[in-house]
Amino acid sequence: MQRSILFLLLLCGVSFSEEKTRTAREIGTAKPFHLPLTPSPAPAELKKNIDDFFAGLAEGNAVKAYEGLVKAQPLSEKEEEMKFMSNMTQQALTLYGKSTGSELVDTKSIGSRILSITYLTFHQRAPLRWKVICYKPQTSWILIDVVFDDGFKDWIE
Repeated sequence: MQRSILFLLLLCGVSFSEEKTRTAREIGTAKPFHLPLTPSPAPAELKKNIDDFFAGLAEGNAVKAYEGLVKAQPLSEKEEEMKFMSNMTQQALTLYGKSTGSELVDTKSIGSRILSITYLTFHQRAPLRWKVICYKPQTSWILIDVVFDDGFKDWIE
């Protein structure tokens, strides 16, 4: 039963900003990729944290991955959401296997102050898609959200 719920949450996408009381149907899925993809690297002030996150996933340690991702970021203040996301990610790693690598696949600007950066992680059983949402409130970038899903059939139009 727990794996079925996890699969539904992964299929529908899981986000820091989503309330845990919402059902999987209400969460919704991320939009498909629009080819051709034109990835550019994450902003310099976030790149190390994002790299550390994917390194933590490769070690199979979701808690360590999120701790590295949100160092000095507003998300680090959301302790309950962090625990929830770490638990969901650890369950995904249990279900799909440890990450064997990651790849930047898309970067999309939304105006001049929001970036959506998409990565894939590769696992023994299936890939996962990660969207890292960044915001530039003034002069430097901050991480404001992370979403992951396994809806690979819906990723490409």
